[in-house]
Amino acid sequence: MALERGETLLAYHFREPDTAHASRADLPGLYARAAVIASGLRPTESKTERVVGYRDIPADLAEHLVALLSG
Repeated sequence: MALERGETLLAYHFREPDTAHASRADLPGLYARAAVIASGLRPTESKTERVVGYRDIPADLAEHLVALLSG
């Protein structure tokens, strides 16, 4: 499990306005839906890294998702 290994699965970047990045995989089902519904935008996938980006999501939602996925 990533949490046991100390790996971060989701990061929220305050310098990149309202962007959350999920590492190695997309967010779990309902979490991904919440992020997409909040912004109305599809997630973006990096071609060079295994990262999925969710843009224009409210900071409070991003912080909540990070807390949920951090255990």
